Amino acid sequence: MDKLINKIYVASNLEIDIKGLEQSFPGIQFSYQYDAFTDALICFSIPDEVDLANIKWIHCLGAGVDKILEANDLIPRNTLITRTVESLPEKMVQYVMLAVLSDLYNLHILKQNQLNHQWKRLSPRDNHGSVLIFGTGAIGQKLAQALTSHGYHVLGVSKSGIKKDGFNQVYQNYHDIDVEDIDIIINALPLTKDTTGFFDNKLFSTFKNYLYINIGRGKTHDEKALYEQLQMGNIRLAYVDVFATEPLPENHFLWDTPNLIITPHIAAMTDNYDLTKSVAETLKKINNDLPLTNKVDRRKGY
Repeated sequence: MDKLINKIYVASNLEIDIKGLEQSFPGIQFSYQYDAFTDALICFSIPDEVDLANIKWIHCLGAGVDKILEANDLIPRNTLITRTVESLPEKMVQYVMLAVLSDLYNLHILKQNQLNHQWKRLSPRDNHGSVLIFGTGAIGQKLAQALTSHGYHVLGVSKSGIKKDGFNQVYQNYHDIDVEDIDIIINALPLTKDTTGFFDNKLFSTFKNYLYINIGRGKTHDEKALYEQLQMGNIRLAYVDVFATEPLPENHFLWDTPNLIITPHIAAMTDNYDLTKSVAETLKKINNDLPLTNKVDRRKGY
């Protein structure tokens, strides 16, 4: 950026430690009100009232920046975009391990048996199959490391196919994988033009009798295809935390889909501590012209 930040508009109902930030960064004003002197944003999406021509820095409240990049054509080319990462990968790991272990011990079946007053002892599933993670970024790598530590063989799919920490192997194309060996599929994809609707009936039906977890973005899978695959039993169980429309409408067909666990986008919620820490560390690096690990590549969309 050509000069330092002066005023930051916090366009969110999330509370951050404004007083602490202003003490740490004298001369920079943080405000929940927008005005003509604003030259930086903290937001999930671009507010209508903002004149983007004056904005030098946009910091996303979460790890996914698709809502911000919807206005990519209006954002000046030299505007810096960063995102909040912090403890989000660790929180994603906790959610995924919850899903994996729940499936391992058949908790969804045991819960139904409880409702039916039935005492049926079920042996845990074996975990000899492989885990396939779509998306090998910071979150995907944390997931791979955690699952590997629990004895799983972890494969990945990414645009580059480059080997990453925690993965036994990474592929560019899922067609190159031994589909018979896949027991768990995790969707950790960002939402881009290339990933929109990526999980369709063709992809879902390539694998058989597996656990599907989506912690990425709702629009990366075809919800109708997910419904059909669950109805057919091809996907044995699904944990879905993200949806094309949020909140999920009360009359949406997914609510009553068998073997589907719906959670309301809570896998890795941004808290005040994480947000304040992320803003402070990012701003410090900006002011000292240091490398940014949370910088968004606008061409890639993440």
